Amino acid sequence: MPEMIVHFDVSRERSITAVQQAMMEDQKIFLVAQKSIETEDPGQEDVYSIGTVATVRQVIKLPKKIVRVLVSGEQRGRLTGISEKEPYLKAEVELLEETDFGIEDEIQKEAMARNLREVLTEYADKSGKMSKEAVKELISIEDLKKLTNEIACSVPFSYTEQQKLLEELDIKKRYEKLCSELTDEIQIIDVKKEIQKKVKELVEHRCTVDCTPTCVASDCAAVCGGICT
Repeated sequence: MPEMIVHFDVSRERSITAVQQAMMEDQKIFLVAQKSIETEDPGQEDVYSIGTVATVRQVIKLPKKIVRVLVSGEQRGRLTGISEKEPYLKAEVELLEETDFGIEDEIQKEAMARNLREVLTEYADKSGKMSKEAVKELISIEDLKKLTNEIACSVPFSYTEQQKLLEELDIKKRYEKLCSELTDEIQIIDVKKEIQKKVKELVEHRCTVDCTPTCVASDCAAVCGGICT
């Protein structure tokens, strides 16, 4: 995502070569997700068309021919073609601008940002999937565009949902998608907890019924720890 600083590991020879070439030139690289991680030698048809233009900040060589790359996302881009395939993929990229159509003024932007922060906080509290430090850092962001980008990258959505958020250039629509996704997750968590509560109550009720002492009289004694009369 744009405006994000992340690191990832690279093991494919062509990808490592591309990173090394970027470091020798302007440090720019185009990051795009594969449609299927099982594809060993992806071409243009095997990746999504929308990705992120990023700047390579650091490259660290690891054992087993793995390279760890630190990048900062700069801008959304659309893959329009691949001009070279060897020794690495050289992409032709159209830079994409984000829009804020439908947002009337700064007051509306602030209201949207506050609502998104509140929904995120509720999701984080109920899901337990985000650290308090990460949430604190996110809710401190005031700019709506940056807030939507960073939440989209930080919340553990599926990669397909993250791709949809990346492809949404309109800030208001991206905001609405984020709120919808987070609200759905909150509702799922609430329903799951309610189901678990009912199951627990049912199990406890069955246990109470099955384990209630019952006196069984015999000629010489009483069973179940009591005296039968």
